[in-house]
Amino acid sequence: MTGGGWIAFDEREFRAGGDSWEIFIVRSDGSGRRRVTPPGRLYDKFRAGWSPDGRTIAFRGQGAKTGLFLVRIDGTGWRRLTAGAEDDYPAWSRDGRRIAFRRGHMIWTMSADGRNHRRIVGRNSRQLNGGLAWSPNGRRLAFGRADGLWTIGANGLGLHRLARKGWDPSWSPDGRRIVFESGGGIYSIAADRANLRRLNAVGHDPSWSPDGLRIAFDGDNGIYVMNADGMKSHRIMKGYPETGNPAWGPG
Repeated sequence: MTGGGWIAFDEREFRAGGDSWEIFIVRSDGSGRRRVTPPGRLYDKFRAGWSPDGRTIAFRGQGAKTGLFLVRIDGTGWRRLTAGAEDDYPAWSRDGRRIAFRRGHMIWTMSADGRNHRRIVGRNSRQLNGGLAWSPNGRRLAFGRADGLWTIGANGLGLHRLARKGWDPSWSPDGRRIVFESGGGIYSIAADRANLRRLNAVGHDPSWSPDGLRIAFDGDNGIYVMNADGMKSHRIMKGYPETGNPAWGPG
């Protein structure tokens, strides 16, 4: 299937005796929905970040266990990478060697095995909003903060503002455009800060398909997919209101 593969998302799962947030995956046509993280581990799981080979997901744990974790999409291979209570929004570089993440109002990178931590955006940054996105060549990171949508070099240099408002970016596979959320709508902008366009008036957490032709997003009561130009939006999966953070994996 062109632009196929799996889309990961969070959903609050209700069970007898309690509930928890878990990571699920579904195919881009809405089929094959299944849970990746087995419940009962005494903490919630959020915000999946795919490994480049599509076999493993990094995610945030919150509750009895906090930090960043890994799990294979078959539910095996659990591993804890960090234990920080503020560690969040893991994003894997395209070469699979590094993971970027937020720690409060700072941005860090680390090796994919959890070692070699390096701070990219420091304590004096304005308040960060939402997640992170690597450029396909691994040279820059996109992120939102209180004063706009920005990119910065992976070495911590070259801070550059793209838009005055925006968060939760996703970089197109060809590196030319970034899609992001702003004011409840979904927008795209060229990586050189040109040609800002609104794609959809309603939606959250956009994520580009691996072929660059479509975008997944969290919409009204479910997960949706639309063309990269904002046309032909349709719901692929109905969900609870507590469903979101779609992340399109390699396909």
